[in-house]
Amino acid sequence: KALGSHAMAYGAEVTQYETDFNADYDNGSQDSSSEQIVDSAIFVQDRISLSERFSVTPGVRYNVQHNDTTVTDDTFDEITAALAADYALTPTIHLRASTTQLFKGPEIGEVFTGAGLYDSPNDDIKQETGLNSELTLAYADAVLGADELSAGLTLFNTQLNDYIYDYAPIAEVDGGGSWKDNIGDMNIRG
Repeated sequence: KALGSHAMAYGAEVTQYETDFNADYDNGSQDSSSEQIVDSAIFVQDRISLSERFSVTPGVRYNVQHNDTTVTDDTFDEITAALAADYALTPTIHLRASTTQLFKGPEIGEVFTGAGLYDSPNDDIKQETGLNSELTLAYADAVLGADELSAGLTLFNTQLNDYIYDYAPIAEVDGGGSWKDNIGDMNIRG
């Protein structure tokens, strides 16, 4: 016998980030820079309804990020997983718990600050990884003539490994300087 009813979802996404910066100065000099990141992913998840009130949703995702930036010309990839559970306390109040592995490569330079023109290369930069866990109490119902009124309370804990900071000090530079670099782990609660 099959385990509950299933609602499978799968897909792919591709997002391309591009910046182009050109500056013409009054003294006749010029500066220009351009950067590109292509972020791709494929994913699959299955919402398994074990009863009318309880369901679990496991999922897996393969992430790939191709960077052509001043900081790095590299490819980062990671397989991440997620697991969520939903329990209907009443037809309008749900209790949800979830945990998701995180992945993020270095970001593209801001176009307003030169699109990477003033960034320093960092061949040793790594992707950020981590884990986000949430517990949510959610309410949704048709109230006061509205089709739906939603309210909720979410508690979360996010652990980031190899956090990328845009202004990390460069140890090898005499007199200071900064660059994008991994500065350690971070924990955020809320």
